[in-house]
Amino acid sequence: MKSSTSQINLFIFSFLVLFFIIWKTNIYLFIGIEEIYIKSLIENINILSPDNNFIFAGNDEDRKFFRKYNMFFLSYFYTKINHILLYLNLDSNLLIYFRYALISFTLSGGVFFSLKCVEKISSANTYVIWIYILSIVSYILVIGGIAEAFSHFEFFFISGCLYFSMNKKIIMFILFSFFAVANRETGILTFFIYFLFNKKNFKTFLISMSPIIFFISSNVSFFLEYPFNFSKIIFVSSKPDLNLFDIFSMNKKKAIGALLYTLIIYCPLIYCVKQYKIFININHSLLFFLYIIVVNFGTFVGNIYPQLLIIPFLSLIFFGKKLKKLNK
Repeated sequence: MKSSTSQINLFIFSFLVLFFIIWKTNIYLFIGIEEIYIKSLIENINILSPDNNFIFAGNDEDRKFFRKYNMFFLSYFYTKINHILLYLNLDSNLLIYFRYALISFTLSGGVFFSLKCVEKISSANTYVIWIYILSIVSYILVIGGIAEAFSHFEFFFISGCLYFSMNKKIIMFILFSFFAVANRETGILTFFIYFLFNKKNFKTFLISMSPIIFFISSNVSFFLEYPFNFSKIIFVSSKPDLNLFDIFSMNKKKAIGALLYTLIIYCPLIYCVKQYKIFININHSLLFFLYIIVVNFGTFVGNIYPQLLIIPFLSLIFFGKKLKKLNK
């Protein structure tokens, strides 16, 4: 009972810390972009309508077609909250704080699930694990800001998928993997999470395939009608945004600064390399490197907000390390 209460307290405290960080550091609030963003969402509530035509541009912006369910949920959520605010004669700009509360909730959920996963493989103090995970999330928020509307949800869903996979909670894994796919196309990677952490048989394969099946079945029209080469949506191809393939053609100061901002997230792990064995568990390592490749090559240089997705696997590796036997 005491442990359960402590975990609830950590969740609440995480929520409050992250909410105030977002509120006080989000530059988009200061320059008025948040109001424009929420207004555009409310106006776009019919995004799932058959009459809504998505215009393909032949670059990575076309990925947003896969994120229509996320956009619909947010549109519906903000529309209903806006109706309540209007009914109560309250300022509609309060919607911004509901947005921050939703983001803080999902981030806190990701912190919670990541913490529970690490506790399963490590005897480290719960508060030490919590501080480590919360510090990385806070750093990403302060330095990177809320750069888009998908990574905080995905952090929550893949952390949940990881936790439910490690604990063999099939129904909850399938539910969270569906949410992950509905949020963003990279949710299909939850296939590897369940498959790697469970016994290799047909049942495991079938359960693991559920997010891929959902992704394909819910986007059949895209695969049948997309007028461009599919490679256009895999890597960043919309200028002026550049990915790691373009790093040598970038301004040197900008490139070095962007890389340093990102490397700070991995510094604790890099620092441990000399004295510790860090890549001990093959499953943790495979997922870590898989998400590193997807996150760092799938977004533009300098955007560290998607690094949230690395946190569950980074934490497992960091707290799963073992001290090397040094020769005398």
